Amino acid sequence: GFYKNAATLLKAIALVREKYKNVVLLKIGNFDDNEKAIIKEFNLDDNIILKLNIPKKELVELYNCADMLVFPSMYMGFARPPFEAMACGIPSIIPLKPSFKEIKDEGSVIRTNSMFPSEISKEIINLLGNKSLQKKLISRGKKELVHFEKNQSLFKGVLRDAYYEVGANKNKS
Repeated sequence: GFYKNAATLLKAIALVREKYKNVVLLKIGNFDDNEKAIIKEFNLDDNIILKLNIPKKELVELYNCADMLVFPSMYMGFARPPFEAMACGIPSIIPLKPSFKEIKDEGSVIRTNSMFPSEISKEIINLLGNKSLQKKLISRGKKELVHFEKNQSLFKGVLRDAYYEVGANKNKS
């Protein structure tokens, strides 16, 4: 739906595909009818993997296979996915929205205007092509996660599991 902003992300993926033909968007959850129409309009079927109802262990494995998390959500209570990505050593692109106030270190994520596909695609392309930026975001994300763990009682569930079960192992290699 609108608040998750998947339609804008799909259009951004179509733009990214102009430079990275084999780009793949892994979406957890379903698409609505409008989003399905965008997939058809931009011929994105081969660029999308859709996962539904996945167990926590598989979620962690998927994070560890990803190059980045792109989370363009317009409204969010607690911004859990960027912390999950940090726990797995994955850089994140998130909106310029105050609803992501849990993230204190601005250097641990890339913030973008998630209203515009061109802005999201620019940041995806930049991150895919910039290994030093990826390393910087991952390093700062680890520090942000430690800060968050020490200062929040919300550090639990898949977030703790991601870091201690799988994420920490990936980060050692």
